Amino acid sequence: MDFDGVVERKGNFLIFETKDLDVPLPAGQRYTLQAAHRLGCMTIMLIHGKKLPERGEIWLPGQKTIETFEGVDEARAVVAWWFKQADRTPQSAYINFLENKITSLENELAKRKARLEQTT
Repeated sequence: MDFDGVVERKGNFLIFETKDLDVPLPAGQRYTLQAAHRLGCMTIMLIHGKKLPERGEIWLPGQKTIETFEGVDEARAVVAWWFKQADRTPQSAYINFLENKITSLENELAKRKARLEQTT
């Protein structure tokens, strides 16, 4: 899969994915976008309407809820808002990635230790 567009601003990333109206996001593509979102520095903007945005979703970093928008004016407003937020909150994508990886490895290590203690 590919991203239809990516913008980086001060370590924050805005990923655009566009679909024709009423075309669902394939499961594999949804999984990939969710994985990118979990990195903590990526906002996903799913746009329905390839020629003119009619509606869409915004997946904000660190949030599980999905915001929605309607029409091109709201889509533009979302992008303008995102740029202001990115200017105010510089991120280090590399640091966020490493922190998430360390947490994941710590959890895996704890699980393996617990299994080892059960077998001895």
